[in-house]
Amino acid sequence: MSGGNNIYCLMVAGLSLTDDLRSVMFDRAQVMFREHSTWSKISGPNFEGGISTIFEEATIGSISGFRFQAEIDVGSKTGTVSFLVRPSDLRADDGIWRDLEDSDLVEQLAN
Repeated sequence: MSGGNNIYCLMVAGLSLTDDLRSVMFDRAQVMFREHSTWSKISGPNFEGGISTIFEEATIGSISGFRFQAEIDVGSKTGTVSFLVRPSDLRADDGIWRDLEDSDLVEQLAN
């Protein structure tokens, strides 16, 4: 993904934010933006939870973006993360890999 996994945390409570978790949250935010979804489940080897948004704009310092809220279970702990992702980092064409066999792009390229 271009520019890396750019999330800007407003608040983290009850858990340590790992690189894996940050990557999953960023990837899911991109998919949610592309699909206009307001809630999505997330999971990984050591965590599971959900992310929600109403695509409300928020600002932290000079960074503006859409606000997302995650509630995540890590083992016996439950934590929350409130974060921003800039619109320029959410563009659907910025690194979402698609399987050509699952898309009509194959058909378009064949013609």
